[in-house]
Amino acid sequence: MLSFIFLGISLLAILGMLVCAILVILSMFKHSDSTLGIISIVALFCGVGILVTFIIGWVKVGDYHIKNLMIAYSGLWVVAFLTYAVASGIGFGQAAG
Repeated sequence: MLSFIFLGISLLAILGMLVCAILVILSMFKHSDSTLGIISIVALFCGVGILVTFIIGWVKVGDYHIKNLMIAYSGLWVVAFLTYAVASGIGFGQAAG
């Protein structure tokens, strides 16, 4: 049961990461980096967009003035990874008994 709580926290962190990715993409379009924005949107649909926007966001953090957003984005990465690791360590999906 406890593993499902950690999985829920991990899922919430991943949803937060998606929101951060969308905000980074909006910053790209706001600063006339439409090509990066389009590449990031396509990457989201391909399954690697959260990682792509994370990397581009940190590379362009000074240009886009999104330092606080990227710190939150990084924190969500850590929370998602750690809670999923804990849930895996506890053994989610195993039969009780």
